[in-house]
Amino acid sequence: MRFRKMRSMALATLLVAACHHGAGETSSPAPAPAIEGVEWKLVDLNGKAAGKGADGQPATLTLTAAGTRANGYAGCNRFFGSYTLTGSALKFGLLGMTRMACPGSDTLETSYTKALAATTSQRLTKGKLELLAGSVVVARFEK
Repeated sequence: MRFRKMRSMALATLLVAACHHGAGETSSPAPAPAIEGVEWKLVDLNGKAAGKGADGQPATLTLTAAGTRANGYAGCNRFFGSYTLTGSALKFGLLGMTRMACPGSDTLETSYTKALAATTSQRLTKGKLELLAGSVVVARFEK
């Protein structure tokens, strides 16, 4: 009889400890993989291979959390501006750009900056950053 009583008390103690251990704890979602602080290289633009800029380099995008600044290379000129990122929603503010002349790179640059302006959200898929306008992928980048 004494053994049963001790076993019951031990079981009750364990149950109380288990309940107390979980009390007040909240599970937080796993942090999303960071897209900020990475230089992303443009590989696809509007469903087609993006190609290279005037100097043979890919267009790029870097999002910097401090100051929510966006910058990169558009195929000839460098661009800079602001962005807002809330969850998967991503919106670029007005972008400024250098004004160098690079014959033959204006198609990439124009298409790329239009894609940035149209962006409404982002997602990471298999380590690649995708920018979307609604449900359409307008640009895809890799590290």
